[in-house]
Amino acid sequence: EFVEKFNEIANQCFDISVVHHLFKDEESKDFIDVLENVIEGSDIVGYDRNANERNFLFELSINGYFKLCGWDITFDKIADGIAKKDDITMYIECKKVTSEKKFLDRIKEALEQLKTTHTEISNPKSYGVVFINVTNLVYKKLNNYTFKDDNEAKNHIDDTVRELILSYEKKINSLNDNFLEYSLGSCFFFQGFIPINNSKIALATTFRFITSEKLDDEKYAFFKKEMTPFKNVVSDISTELNKI
Repeated sequence: EFVEKFNEIANQCFDISVVHHLFKDEESKDFIDVLENVIEGSDIVGYDRNANERNFLFELSINGYFKLCGWDITFDKIADGIAKKDDITMYIECKKVTSEKKFLDRIKEALEQLKTTHTEISNPKSYGVVFINVTNLVYKKLNNYTFKDDNEAKNHIDDTVRELILSYEKKINSLNDNFLEYSLGSCFFFQGFIPINNSKIALATTFRFITSEKLDDEKYAFFKKEMTPFKNVVSDISTELNKI
């Protein structure tokens, strides 16, 4: 449990640094409101699995990664994030899952929110995407907290995330099918600090993207084109941090 608590605190510190670096000049009211939700929660170095501010911080960090990929970010209560590039608008919903019992419920909740956004916004060049943070769930499934090197840790976590998603694959696919009109797909995200050979702590990140098989070729190509640099940005940050 100590390692899990340490990871929660380290992740918060890392996300705060990302948000500060990318949004230090942001002054919009909706952005300030989100920051206040983070600050007004339980002690930032505390450990409360149900604390809402953890989800707000996750929202801000995901928006930050979109910004690094060249998207302009707008904060509006209609969605957790609004990313714009050229004439395309991406509506983002983020959920941090701390209980496997609520795994599917949180995915559905995010998709329902995208549906609500879609009905309020009439824009043929807008898309929705869901980000699900499964870090806490993966930590519960890790059977070895110490790895011999970064690659072993990365491979083990990749396998654990893949197994988690496979165990719910049919139901995830069903949700993606049911909300096909409102969402391009679901992105499952792990970010954690992992002990390496009892000598250092390394940041490991993993993404798994799940789309409906009914998603048309044009939308799938767009989703893949935009999510690949997103995944690479997060991976590059992790690699650079681990060189320190």
